[in-house]
Amino acid sequence: MRLFLGIDCGGSSTRARCEDESGIVVFEGCSGPGNWSTMDHTIVLAHIQEAVEGCPQPNYVAVCMAGLLCPESQQELEQKLVGRFPQAVITAVPDYFAALGAAGQAKAVVIAGTGTLICTEAPGFVARFVSNGPILGDRGSVMDLGRIALQMLDHSWQATVLLSNSHHLQELFGEYGFGDYIGKSYAAASPSREFAKAGVAAARDADQGCEWAQEACSRAIQNLADDLVSFLKMPELQGVSGDVVLTGGLWDISHRFKLELEQLIPSETFRILEVPPVVGAVAVAKNSI
Repeated sequence: MRLFLGIDCGGSSTRARCEDESGIVVFEGCSGPGNWSTMDHTIVLAHIQEAVEGCPQPNYVAVCMAGLLCPESQQELEQKLVGRFPQAVITAVPDYFAALGAAGQAKAVVIAGTGTLICTEAPGFVARFVSNGPILGDRGSVMDLGRIALQMLDHSWQATVLLSNSHHLQELFGEYGFGDYIGKSYAAASPSREFAKAGVAAARDADQGCEWAQEACSRAIQNLADDLVSFLKMPELQGVSGDVVLTGGLWDISHRFKLELEQLIPSETFRILEVPPVVGAVAVAKNSI
């Protein structure tokens, strides 16, 4: 019986899932993050190797990878994986194909994790928006929330007072303090991932009543709402029905983000993706027959 392996690589983790033709799951694995444009390729490939350790040899492999920005990158990744999956048909596509595959019928899919991407799959075309990475894009992501919170601290002469009401951020900074945490983040292999940790801490402080952290959360979700409204004005989407599907770590951190998004865009219906995007990666593998 043929086996189909889906691999979903994003800013937080690499997840693998292998199914047979009847949909029975025969393997699942997980490892560290994977982004082809912002991380060392050796590290990305090592994380894939770790995630699929113990998986039976598949017939079809689909890798949905963050940071695959052009066809040349897709081809490069496919070639790098031939040695690991010598008998398989290998397909490499951008990570949002996993979310689209898992979402089913949807007007749009909003991926908000370490980074942010808005995409849709309508008859005859696939469109994406806001996928230009942490320098130009990723507005409304967990990383963006962390960046906003850190900016608010950096720009305030009352930073010590703000932090006194922010237990989780204090815990994150530890004994070294705010300034050293910024330096550590810039020196890290993935600064975006370090800023995302600050985003998680800020959201938890907001849920515990910290007012300035609540303001940071509202600014981040406003950024995302602005970009989503622009995306939904696309001519090809006019008249298209369906929910806006939300997936990624942002929605798991706190219920406040979905609630605020619903208030900012009351004309749309939002739902949380109930299955992991790696299920969509398996669907991509099956569609490659």
